[in-house]
Amino acid sequence: MSAAREDKPKRNIKRNRIPIEDAKAQARALRIRNQIEWRVAHRNGELMPDMPMSPDRTYANNGWKGWADFCGEYYSRTKDWMSFAEAREWAQNSSITTTAEWHAVSRARKLPENMPANPRKTYMHSGWESWGHFLGISMQQWTLEDCMDVAINFETRNAWKLSGGGSYEAARKNNWLDACCAHMRVTRGKWTLETCAADALGYATRSDWQRGNGAAYNAARKSKWLDRCCAHMGGRSREDRYLSFEEARAWTRNSDLRTSAAFREAGKAGELPEGMPSRPDSVYKGRGWSGWVDFTGG
Repeated sequence: MSAAREDKPKRNIKRNRIPIEDAKAQARALRIRNQIEWRVAHRNGELMPDMPMSPDRTYANNGWKGWADFCGEYYSRTKDWMSFAEAREWAQNSSITTTAEWHAVSRARKLPENMPANPRKTYMHSGWESWGHFLGISMQQWTLEDCMDVAINFETRNAWKLSGGGSYEAARKNNWLDACCAHMRVTRGKWTLETCAADALGYATRSDWQRGNGAAYNAARKSKWLDRCCAHMGGRSREDRYLSFEEARAWTRNSDLRTSAAFREAGKAGELPEGMPSRPDSVYKGRGWSGWVDFTGG
């Protein structure tokens, strides 16, 4: 007699709370043209909270009919892109001179309809050499500010190196990498005083920092950098140091900052008002924070 088959435990699958019609409306409101642009918008925090990264999988059995149906009139297939020569000619005749400017124009949906948002990926095997070649600029034209503008779009150095065009190489040759990568995740054992200090600026107290990024905090503690990294914290409470959540949200909604990336760029450029934390998602957690879309009004 065979042994009784054991019942497998049921998997607790979290169902997506966003109906497909709402997801479609979001895609069309942002004029998203294809899967690549949807994923870029998701990564940049431009979509509503809980919006799926892969709607084709999430809604596979719940109304999915393809990206053309999902994006509606704004859908554009890869095979409809202009040729590399045409794209390069358009880019060099435009006023765009850095990859940061290119990404900004792309996010603003101001590229031609048949121009890919990520030309490096689209033309990788059909003429692509580098961003400098595509935009008609030389590496010597990269400034520290240009490199930082590009780097802010990436979470790791490797991701920047792979997709940041000539900006990464320019930063490396000019010894700007630490400055440009201060906001990035750092692998264990790679924290420096500069990166720890930059990370600490996003927190009001040592306990906040320890809870928010234990790796950076512990690296600073073990290297005896805590006093230097936490000098800005003083003895003030979180409430004394920062604007209230309502004040911070009101200011952000009245600004032109509509994504988390744009907010962080403004923080690095020193364009945030006094009392505005560079890490509002950490500072206002439990005090009204419900996501970047709500905070920016995007």
